[in-house]
Amino acid sequence: MIVMEAVLEVGTPEPFTLWPVAAAHGYLPLRGGLLDAEIGLAVQSFAYSNDEPRSTPAASASEFLRTVLLKDQPVAFGGYRVTDTTTGVALQPGCCSDLDEASGLRDLLRGTAGGVFLGHDPSPEAVIEGNAVHLFTDDDEPGRRVIELGVDDLHRLLDGVKQDLRTFLEDLADWAVAHAPAHRAALVDSFARAVNTAGL
Repeated sequence: MIVMEAVLEVGTPEPFTLWPVAAAHGYLPLRGGLLDAEIGLAVQSFAYSNDEPRSTPAASASEFLRTVLLKDQPVAFGGYRVTDTTTGVALQPGCCSDLDEASGLRDLLRGTAGGVFLGHDPSPEAVIEGNAVHLFTDDDEPGRRVIELGVDDLHRLLDGVKQDLRTFLEDLADWAVAHAPAHRAALVDSFARAVNTAGL
C-alpha cells in the first residue's frame, strides 16, 4: 500500500510558554485528530519559519504571530511524504521544500507544470511516463529508489492529502479559540495559503 502525508518541518528551538508545545523534531503529519500540543508545535514552527531569529521571547501570542499573519506569502516548510508500505521505500521532503511547492504535483498531473521542486539533499523527483508516475527518492543518488504508481492513484492520494489538510485547518480553528482567539481567522487563512489547499 502507498501512503501519502502532508508533513510540516517542526522543532522546539527554545523554551516556549505561550501555549502547550509538543517536544519533537523532524516532520509532523498535518491531519485531523492531532493533540493540542501537536497543533501548538505546528503553529510555533510555522511562525518561526516566517520570522527572523528573535533576540527576546515574545510576550504574547499577538506579538509572536504578528509577522506570519502579516505576510502576503507565508511558507510552511515540509512537503509530502510518500511511503510504500510493501517495499519500505519512503520519499521524504528535501531541504527547502515547502507544502505550497509540493502541491505542484497536481499541476504536474494536469500537464501545466514541467516539473515540481520537492527539495534537495535529498532531491526527490517525480516523473510521469504515460499513465505511470515514478517518484524517485533522490535524483542525485546512484542507487536511488523509486515508488511506482498510476496517475489515477496519485490523484487519489492527493485528494486524501487535501482532505487531511482541510481537517487539520478545522482543528486549528478550534485550537485558536483557546490559545489565540483574536487571530483565529487570520491564522487559519495564513496556514491555508501556505499549504495551498486551494491549488491542491
